[in-house]
Amino acid sequence: MDYKDILLGVEDGIGTITLNRPEVLNSFANQMRQEIAAAVHELIDRDDVRVMAITGAGRGFCTGADVTYMKQLLDARDEGGLRDVVEAGRDVVTAIRNAPMPAIASLNGPAAGGGASLALACDIRIASDSASIGQTFNRIGLHPDWGGTYFLPRLVGPAVAAQLMFTGDMIDAQEAYGLGIFNRVVPGEGISAFVEKREPRFGRRG
Repeated sequence: MDYKDILLGVEDGIGTITLNRPEVLNSFANQMRQEIAAAVHELIDRDDVRVMAITGAGRGFCTGADVTYMKQLLDARDEGGLRDVVEAGRDVVTAIRNAPMPAIASLNGPAAGGGASLALACDIRIASDSASIGQTFNRIGLHPDWGGTYFLPRLVGPAVAAQLMFTGDMIDAQEAYGLGIFNRVVPGEGISAFVEKREPRFGRRG
């Protein structure tokens, strides 16, 4: 498959999906959602991939929905398009959770809304010291999607999860680490090397 909004690469057993809309902090438009799901399935089908890594190009991991794209759907009263947006997100996180290999989110910057939930769907989250994360859905009048209401309470407990969802606050890397959302925080310039160094410890599930 030819990808427009992501990059897909495989090296030394690591299949890396890079969200590649850096000019909008890798926010989702519908095509990106579909491409992520397709890339996850492509990596699952490859025998030379032992670990899946998801990261973002530029200075952000993913800031969730592309508000401009969402507004276009709303202005057009495109109910089917809005439904496709939600279902595409579900397909992505379901594919990640069902993958036979571990999935690592490599957070190089902000992860907000659906971007935060994408990171939560992974087994492990390695973050740079400049990363941040937040369930910011209520800032645009939405309910958390991409599995956030499932994953977050299982990491931090229902009370803290409710606080983070109700306030929509972005929290920095150290606070997220303290809450158990991030597994490790590393200097920004060393995040890729850290993921690559740890890779041989992982393998396919089962």
